[in-house]
Amino acid sequence: MGVINVNGKRIQTLGKNISISDDKILIDDVVVSDGLSGLVEIRFEGALESFKCDCPATIHSNIIGRFNAGNSK
Repeated sequence: MGVINVNGKRIQTLGKNISISDDKILIDDVVVSDGLSGLVEIRFEGALESFKCDCPATIHSNIIGRFNAGNSK
């Protein structure tokens, strides 16, 4: 099990694919939080398989796989 902390909000998850898009956090394509704004700070305890983000973010994690950041959707 992994733990993701997004701007101080702690979410436990079995998922390893995280996407942040249109102010929403998705884990394995399921919305787990919305209403994000400004700089997003992410801390993930565990190993990620993929991470995609279309907003400014600071990430603290080990990513084993794909990483995509920018304004592309």
